[in-house]
Amino acid sequence: MPGGRAKDSDGSIQHTAERETLEEVGIDLTNNGSFLGRLDDVTAVARGKMLDLTIATHVYHVEDHVSPVPNPTEVQEVIWIPLNDLTGHQYRSVLTYEHESVPIKLPCWRWNERVIWGLTYNMLEALIHISH
Repeated sequence: MPGGRAKDSDGSIQHTAERETLEEVGIDLTNNGSFLGRLDDVTAVARGKMLDLTIATHVYHVEDHVSPVPNPTEVQEVIWIPLNDLTGHQYRSVLTYEHESVPIKLPCWRWNERVIWGLTYNMLEALIHISH
């Protein structure tokens, strides 16, 4: 999911989301998407510790098929996953994550040899919850 920090020139956090998406994956949401709304803000957590960082997820519907062009300095790869694939039980799984030598079982999806967990999992779960 594209993301980044707001700049003074953005004007709004929604514009930040649109700018970052264009910069990172080459998708122009202002011309190729419809803004659907915002998910609840999430406080970032890293290795079990709360960070002074709030994540404001903006959701768009892309009208036409778009081909992402990842910015190689910011994006390693782009993966498209049909949201319906994540709504059933077929891909649901558990990831054992070790934190300070303590294994923690976390919910995840295992999709085409990828593991989707943590913040990305939580944001997609919130999207699925409001879309169904």
